Amino acid sequence: MGCQKDIAEKIQKQGGDYLFAVKGNQGWLNKAFEEKFPLKELNNPEHDSYAICEKSHGREEIRIHIVCDVPDELIDFTFEWKGLKIHNVC
Repeated sequence: MGCQKDIAEKIQKQGGDYLFAVKGNQGWLNKAFEEKFPLKELNNPEHDSYAICEKSHGREEIRIHIVCDVPDELIDFTFEWKGLKIHNVC
């Protein structure tokens, strides 16, 4: 898969929306999101959320998805991510 920023721009140019995950192996980007979106602050009724529990290959995973607006502190990311408006924390 190519660069997520380039893919996001192509999707936007064709009139679509996009959703990408930021994972632990994405270094500074993951750290920036973790600092700006502490889970304890996001886990409240003001945000839409969804949880799923999966058991597979001898392990259990619980994933919680929380959707919220991008805060002003992250506005400098928007120049790199075309059309960035909301963020989904998992």
